[in-house]
Amino acid sequence: MQSFLYINNSIEFQESTGRSVLVSACVLELDKVSQQNTEYRISEGNRISRNLVGKNVFYGIDFEGKHAKGEPVGFIENAWQTGRRIMAEIRIHNSKLVERIKRGVKFLFSVGGVAQFIEVVKKAGRSIRRMVDVAMSHLQLVEPNTQVGFPNAKLERVLEINESILLVDETGLKPDELVLLHVNLSMF
Repeated sequence: MQSFLYINNSIEFQESTGRSVLVSACVLELDKVSQQNTEYRISEGNRISRNLVGKNVFYGIDFEGKHAKGEPVGFIENAWQTGRRIMAEIRIHNSKLVERIKRGVKFLFSVGGVAQFIEVVKKAGRSIRRMVDVAMSHLQLVEPNTQVGFPNAKLERVLEINESILLVDETGLKPDELVLLHVNLSMF
């Protein structure tokens, strides 16, 4: 989709379009032991995915390796269970991260939330923590070299890039006339 909006001094314009990317990612694996010795039950997959929709996405980890908070860099537009994976469509609006994603950086994801309780069970000869009645509070976007619970929880595809570009026609526009080009590029 491409659209053009022409603005001159007789039309007041108060809206702008920010830059963003929409990506598809695996964000959680079910009935699989994570690198932190945690497991999420497949029976909770649909509820977990519904719970993720609308949640904020934050970026990075702190010096202790925990999820860094601060200003959100995006949000989860949609999430669903497919087999033993939770997939999500994530809108990223932080301009530095948008540029890095456009250059092909494959960020990883880590979920954050709370569980009603934890079952400690033996699986494959080791004790694991099985989360029960999970409520997700956020999603963390982390660098590709970060140790995460599920290495397959990563950006898989760029679905859409939204950008606004200011153009000035040097061949005849008056200084108070601007042309704003908004481009929505869907990736296939």
